[in-house]
Amino acid sequence: MGLFDNIVKAVKDSGLKEALENAGKGISEAAKEAGIDTDKLKEEFKSTGSSISSGNTVPEKYTHFPQFAGEISDLSTKAMNGYERCTIDYKESTKEAIEEYRKQAEEAGYKKATNVRYEKDNEYIIIDPDDTYMHLVFHIKNK
Repeated sequence: MGLFDNIVKAVKDSGLKEALENAGKGISEAAKEAGIDTDKLKEEFKSTGSSISSGNTVPEKYTHFPQFAGEISDLSTKAMNGYERCTIDYKESTKEAIEEYRKQAEEAGYKKATNVRYEKDNEYIIIDPDDTYMHLVFHIKNK
């Protein structure tokens, strides 16, 4: 194991990765401060997955988005230099509930951009239903 591998392992083991994501500090900023090659570090985090599980509660940062009335089966967040996002899967969603959520998003000021994307200011919502579940993504672009 080389020096870079040791650093990446130490970062993962120490929880620094989650702290950086939760604080909204970009990986490249932290790496530059530590004198680490940012391109290698970014690729390493991407290859290991920088998503973290947050249980079944929508983090406070995303509660201003319209909330879907359903049971969360999976939730993860991700923070990168250019954006932050919260990805949520809901169990057994009905077509009626999904259509109601689309209306709720539009009433909250999100404009339909594509069949699945609703945009407002520097953020958007992805509403991607499947036959058995609802896939929802809250996306905030960092300015």
